[in-house]
Formats: sequence, C-alpha cells, structure tokens
Amino acid sequence: MKKIIESAWENRSLLEKKETKEAILSVI
Repeated sequence: MKKIIESAWENRSLLEKKETKEAILSVI
C-alpha cells in the first residue's frame, strides 16, 4: 500500500515539474 502512495506522489511531482517547465517555456 505504501509503495502505491509513493509512486503516485512521484508521478504527481513529475507531472508538476513538466507543467511548470511548459509554463515557463510558453512565457518566454
């Protein structure tokens, strides 16, 4: 159970990094 939560958290932070990167790129 703990592993599922950890992997979900990792996926979420990866998505947030990707979205942040895309947002920064679209501003430039």
